[in-house]
Amino acid sequence: MSGFLSSHSLQTPKEYYSSFNANSNLQEKFHNIDDEGQFRAYLGYLQDVQTRNFMLDFGNDDAWCAVDLEEEDIATLLRGVVCDQK
Repeated sequence: MSGFLSSHSLQTPKEYYSSFNANSNLQEKFHNIDDEGQFRAYLGYLQDVQTRNFMLDFGNDDAWCAVDLEEEDIATLLRGVVCDQK
């Protein structure tokens, strides 16, 4: 069975998104929406008709969101994912 596993699966989401030093723009786009202030801000972004796209990364312990990701941002994130061929 094949699936996707993060090459950084032992990192917390905060550590993972902070690790994008080469692309500080991406590092600044993801925020923890478990924080009430961030949740309200991102709820506003999601209701804004000017918002082009959003990405939600959630699990049992954390929820992180980013809006208006560029093609380069997506490519950078995909380079951080490896396919597990078992």
